[in-house]
Amino acid sequence: MSEKKTKVSEPANLECLHCHRTDFKDSAGLKRHITRAHTHLNVELPTPVDDLQKKPIIYTSYSGFEVRDFSYSMANDIAECGWRARAKRIYGWTSIKDKAALHFGDCIEEALMWHFDDERRMEMPAAFEFLWKEYKDADLIYTEKDGNWQEMMDMGMRLSDQFVSDFKSGEFTRDTVGFVNPRFGMEFPKPSEPHEWYNGTTLRYKADAVCCPSELAGFVRTLVDVKTSASSYPEKEKNAGIIALDRQLRVGALASGLRNVGFLVFVKSKKPKVQWLTGFITDELLRDIDLWLREQYHKWLNRRFHRSPGIRFPQEQCMACEFFPLCIGRPDLAGGLRQKESKKTGSLNVLD
Repeated sequence: MSEKKTKVSEPANLECLHCHRTDFKDSAGLKRHITRAHTHLNVELPTPVDDLQKKPIIYTSYSGFEVRDFSYSMANDIAECGWRARAKRIYGWTSIKDKAALHFGDCIEEALMWHFDDERRMEMPAAFEFLWKEYKDADLIYTEKDGNWQEMMDMGMRLSDQFVSDFKSGEFTRDTVGFVNPRFGMEFPKPSEPHEWYNGTTLRYKADAVCCPSELAGFVRTLVDVKTSASSYPEKEKNAGIIALDRQLRVGALASGLRNVGFLVFVKSKKPKVQWLTGFITDELLRDIDLWLREQYHKWLNRRFHRSPGIRFPQEQCMACEFFPLCIGRPDLAGGLRQKESKKTGSLNVLD
């Protein structure tokens, strides 16, 4: 008596990641569709979740930590330059000195948070002054635009004063998408509520702020990114809502479910300026960023650490990169970099 052959069931919910078609009877049909319609995109097909560990290891860091969650910064790193992403995250290469502008932005954001903290009761100018003083004797990299520590102190104080003045005059509450009742550092999804984004992986996002006007009628809940910038963002009517195209905010919208988004921009110009810009993330924009995230995710899983396209004058982004000496095989010129303590055996040669 012959044995009956057991039919292997196909994974449920077969979906084309490029156009979101779901009317496929089996994986063969999906593959035929990809070959005919999307070959030019050169994006790997996802592996069914059933064939993977529930939470696959995306990469193992220089310290031996297994990274299983995905984020905007991981996607952006490998999208900009896979070689640099591997050097930083897997082999632990980092700058010896920190850039003053990065710490300045952190101080502005933290001073803003203290301004709304009922327990601290410290207005933003006083908070910034207290925070920035910690870096007075720090060995930081100051650019020509930055000036020096005192110049950045003066700039931060003027920006803080400008924010307080604009906030009190209602500059940030002229629309239903207003900067009101902000809560800082909210994480999505909540650590206690794990959520599967794709392929058994959780997409994590930490918001600079979320405006939660539950007790204020007329306003909507808004996802906010706080930024410092050397120049103003465009404010003409034709540019209205342009920030909805920002990748980081769209990733935040995907992780949080919040569609109304805002930029609070502290402009480091001669005449300090604080901008409040808003936008709305549409379904189409959300689908696009989801596909972009999946593409970058598969680059990590498949170890596709390709260099950025490189140099073609006058575009010289690579030459401004601090990893440029390592990229061209000249570690002797990489005086501004150091390698963190690592459990890996990788060396500079492995990165080539």
